[in-house]
Amino acid sequence: MNLPQSHNLPIQKLASVFNSTSATYKFYWLIALIELVEEGNIEISKRKILHTSFL
Repeated sequence: MNLPQSHNLPIQKLASVFNSTSATYKFYWLIALIELVEEGNIEISKRKILHTSFL
């Protein structure tokens, strides 16, 4: 996956998560993370991501 470079975010770490997408939970996790960021959350706990991904 080719994502734009950023000096503020480790984009390569995010891209490496999707090197193998046989586990579909990765997509639910990403959607939950995007939703939380769109809501204005800056610091997001793992628990909040998991809770959001199962709603």
